[in-house]
Amino acid sequence: MSSAPFRFARFRLRFLALSMLAATACGDSGQAPPRFPDSPPVILVIIDTLRADHLGFDGYALPTSPFLDELAAQSHQFSANTTQCNATFASITSILTGLYPKTHRNYTAVAVKGVSSASDDASTLAERLRAQGYYTTAVLSHPSMTQRLTGTALDRGWDSFSTLSGYIPAEERRHVTGKAEQTTERAFKQLDEWAMTDSESPLFIWVHYFDPHTPYDPPKEKRNRFLRQHLAAAGYSVHEEALASLEPRGGARQAYIDGILDDAERQAVRLANGRALYDAEILACDEQIARLFERLREEGLFDEALVIVLADHGENLEDEAWGHGSINFSHQRLFEGVTRTPMLVKLPRQSDGSVSAALTQNIDVLPTVVELLGLAVDPVTEGRSLVPLLDDPKARVHEQVFVESSDHVEKGLRTETLKFVDGLNPEPQVFDWVQDPNETRDIASELPAGTLLGLSEAMRSFRPLNAVGVRAIPDTAPYELIVTVNFDEARTESVVGASARIEPQRVAFTMAVDEEPLEVLLFLDRPMRGSRWTVSHSARRDLPDSIHLGRTPLAETAAVPIWHARDSLGVGGQPVAANDVGDTVTLQQDDTLGHWSLQLGPDVSEDVVVELQFANSAPTALKFLGGVGFNFLGPAPSSRIAHLKGTVETGAESASLGWPPERGPLFAAVKIHDRWPDTRNVIWNGQRVAEDLLEFVLPPDTRITADLLGARDGWIEPEGALILFTTTASQQVELDTSGLAPEAVEELRALGYVK
Repeated sequence: MSSAPFRFARFRLRFLALSMLAATACGDSGQAPPRFPDSPPVILVIIDTLRADHLGFDGYALPTSPFLDELAAQSHQFSANTTQCNATFASITSILTGLYPKTHRNYTAVAVKGVSSASDDASTLAERLRAQGYYTTAVLSHPSMTQRLTGTALDRGWDSFSTLSGYIPAEERRHVTGKAEQTTERAFKQLDEWAMTDSESPLFIWVHYFDPHTPYDPPKEKRNRFLRQHLAAAGYSVHEEALASLEPRGGARQAYIDGILDDAERQAVRLANGRALYDAEILACDEQIARLFERLREEGLFDEALVIVLADHGENLEDEAWGHGSINFSHQRLFEGVTRTPMLVKLPRQSDGSVSAALTQNIDVLPTVVELLGLAVDPVTEGRSLVPLLDDPKARVHEQVFVESSDHVEKGLRTETLKFVDGLNPEPQVFDWVQDPNETRDIASELPAGTLLGLSEAMRSFRPLNAVGVRAIPDTAPYELIVTVNFDEARTESVVGASARIEPQRVAFTMAVDEEPLEVLLFLDRPMRGSRWTVSHSARRDLPDSIHLGRTPLAETAAVPIWHARDSLGVGGQPVAANDVGDTVTLQQDDTLGHWSLQLGPDVSEDVVVELQFANSAPTALKFLGGVGFNFLGPAPSSRIAHLKGTVETGAESASLGWPPERGPLFAAVKIHDRWPDTRNVIWNGQRVAEDLLEFVLPPDTRITADLLGARDGWIEPEGALILFTTTASQQVELDTSGLAPEAVEELRALGYVK
């Protein structure tokens, strides 16, 4: 720790009193933004899985948050704050970009290769501050995000970035650096790095605390701090001594609870134990945040800083009898325990606090910082500045706020009294979250027709447009694309950018590409699940890199190519010479014998993934018949997918599979280093595939495949590291763990991502 207080002479410039903030706020008045000390330190703390109503400053009876209560007393507190998503990665992306998930499109709980995007239209908080000369540093503590999140919004704008080391085995990450104490220690190291390398630049530090996320495992000295109170509240104090003697992890406590014979008693004790451990984790995290802020005080940073504390989402702790289902100790669904989250904002030199009950949301953080610091407002965000509430807590900046579920199913709308949730149940649900904070009674049928219609219309306008973009890049000469799409479920409502022939679940159009890129948008009545695309073209070369779905070249999308031998199209075969196999991918399938094989040319030396997809579930008799350089990952129970994976080093590698003749795969796909191979280099059943026809499918199954790999992109992953990549374009994503090591599956299950 640095011993000398940091000198802040350069920050000690005049700024207006809080009473002048509203008068000088730009808002609709067109006046200049409020003056602040030039480039004050900016401290952003995000606490994972923290619901607001278990904090003392929000009225909770138990002393879970003594430091945060003290901080709240000298900060602006927003008691009706809403998160934007019930998952970590999506929510934090919204905080740092000021955008709803429907806009930045990152819905997964953790950053996933192939699904996560960088939100190119956005500018992150780190990027904006870095452009103003700030030194930007981040501490991320999610145990399933062990590498810097390359290609995502969370990765942009940082001078330094601390994640959990990928060299710590998966089974140890939660116990080591996922803990609040270790997060604070890592934050100290980031502060030291700033002091040693760039202390003349103002500081922006973001610290993400993973506690109190499941599995609840508070430090030993705190684990039973609230057990007596919760058991007494449930009426089962008789179990305190037995439970207090058992470790929370390892199954001993759960085994004791499972041994209780009475169903009602067993459920009550389980809930009381879980709530007690959750509160103990909050207390442990609060203590470590206090350590962080003590360090900031010692360095002369705290008093001059703009401090923001909030949570990515909350946690379900409700009794199943309340009508929420078996979702306690998770953050599924959009109930208040998950969506109402704390937010504190402390201005430089602020000592007196305030409480605002106005509607706010997490995406308001970025525009608030932008206005307070007088930063450029472009690109625009979907949040709104909370500056008006800093002067007048009774002011209003929102009529309604929105939240989405990470499975892309539920959408929620919150007004000053009502919560409207749609997407999962046959009919929308409405709760009075003020009078019924536990949301035990759906009042949709009791509302005036006009009120319910207004809520429905507001939700309809919030829902994102379901659009598919097809973009073609100019080639060396003009060419024409003839595109036909068959959708499994969605229907095309309109096509922009080309004349199209539209049928209920089929659309066809032509794209004439000359010197400028050409884009066609297909607007659908629902999110696209499965689809089959056929593109014939007159270009002189293969076009997987020139045809884009959205902004992604076809060669890198989740589309699975369907390869045809030329003779199958009636245009005559092109036999392949024996020596013409340099960088080829040779596929051979014999449905009669039940045999499929892959041969790679000697010039291929990359990570190779082979996927076989069957009509229903893959046959249990599927056998790996042999191969050099490959591992066979058989299908999980009920899975339609089987995999071969390998890192090819010498080229000319091969593999083959066998299956019952009546159960052959629908198609096989091969990816080399995360890209579909050039169609010109694919040999199918002994003949070149058609170069003037691209055909591919977007599978309807919503899953992510996962596996452990060895070497990749120049860095070595340790045993237990996790690589995820998508093979579907759907935004509703589930996890297929058939290729994972058992310890990795257990880690994901403990975190609530695998059922």
